[in-house]
Amino acid sequence: MRAEMVADQVTSGLSELVTADQNATCSEANISLMRRIAMSSIYIKAVGRVDGNHMVCSSLEGSDVPFDLGEPALVSPSGVIARGDVQLPIAEDMSFVVLQSGDYALILHKEHPIDTGEVEEGVILAAITRTKAWTFASNGDVPAEWISFLGESDRAVEVTSNYVISLIASDRYDLVGIAAIPIGELDTLVDHIANVAIPIGIVASTILIAIIFYFRRRHSELPAVIRSALKRDEFFLEYQPIIDTDSGKWVGAEALLRWQRRNGERIRPDIFIPAAEEAGMIQGVTDRVLELVRRDVGPFFKFHPDFYISINLSSADLHDVQTATKFQNLSTEIGAADGNLIVEATETSFTMPDKARETIKQLRNLGISIAIDDFGTGYSSLSSLKNLDVQYLKIDKSFVDSVTREAVTSKVVLHIVDLAKTLNLEIIAEGVESEDQVKVLKSLGVRFFQGWYFAEPQSLDQLRLNI
Repeated sequence: MRAEMVADQVTSGLSELVTADQNATCSEANISLMRRIAMSSIYIKAVGRVDGNHMVCSSLEGSDVPFDLGEPALVSPSGVIARGDVQLPIAEDMSFVVLQSGDYALILHKEHPIDTGEVEEGVILAAITRTKAWTFASNGDVPAEWISFLGESDRAVEVTSNYVISLIASDRYDLVGIAAIPIGELDTLVDHIANVAIPIGIVASTILIAIIFYFRRRHSELPAVIRSALKRDEFFLEYQPIIDTDSGKWVGAEALLRWQRRNGERIRPDIFIPAAEEAGMIQGVTDRVLELVRRDVGPFFKFHPDFYISINLSSADLHDVQTATKFQNLSTEIGAADGNLIVEATETSFTMPDKARETIKQLRNLGISIAIDDFGTGYSSLSSLKNLDVQYLKIDKSFVDSVTREAVTSKVVLHIVDLAKTLNLEIIAEGVESEDQVKVLKSLGVRFFQGWYFAEPQSLDQLRLNI
């Protein structure tokens, strides 16, 4: 499973690099793209452009001097070129795996495909290609004949004089996972399981079953409670302002759905929104949001023509041909002009790009702008952002939190800002909570902010008093 996860990220990264519109071999835009892919990945250490056996430029800092990768060790059936035991100029005491497709290569740490936590001494873990038995990653010596134990099957267990060996072949990649336990460890392992693990496992599983039963029952009841809440009008909106720090003015606000039950209990959106989506009720919830906006806003835009309200849409809304009609009716009833309404959707909402693209096109024709919410947590490509006619990127709070710390994720913000500048998009930083965050983000060119540092979510009546 770990080897497949690594392979998934490699395949996705190489696909985006190969299909992206390239203007120059090592242009600033290409290097920026390489860095974004490397920073967005858990397993990819670096991305580079290859000429022959040399990496001529990469996402690594100060990597403008070409260095030798060595001869390929393997060419896979899909055409991917693999190299093992590659030393980088910045880490000559470490070995890496380099996987290349076309003119691009991804650099991986050799232990990632087998990094599954603490491993008992003497146990061997390995990821090996099936066709040529090339060892992609291992923590010990793997005899070549082990791969033959599979034969024509996808799984096998074999006992030799020294090991009990288990092999499982991937059904998606030319990879085989191998785990080998020394024979001498088996008695100790069996005793441990019998004396310790089984009693603990029985107690833990009993508790776990009780917890699962409780939450499954509650989760199964939640759609019915949501349906009742819609009838009882228990939902309401709060509006969190968006600030233009160049002028200091509140220029917009995001409509945030809230739920308070008759008994005073408040249910968090991160609980009821996923439940509504899973139960197929999310479009009904969106319809209620539009009703609440219609009720709250009224003639608001008549007195504040330069202000905007942003509304969140789900994947189901983006893929529904009726969504644009609903917004057209809303715009007419509240007197919204071009730019008064913005639609927000997360990167993961665009599961059917063609349908989403048509909905967005219709919304844009109505003068409604589009924002990608929580940007950076998904995997949007340059081409998809261009094709979706987006106007705003909202940087996710997790990245905003990291900008004042020496964290790997703090560098993602740099790439998001560069990407937005390349595509002429406005950036809104979400979840801003400190002055230091504002200073760092402003120095990077971020102009619009949203968060408790400036203003907490509030009713539209409160909002009117502060504009």
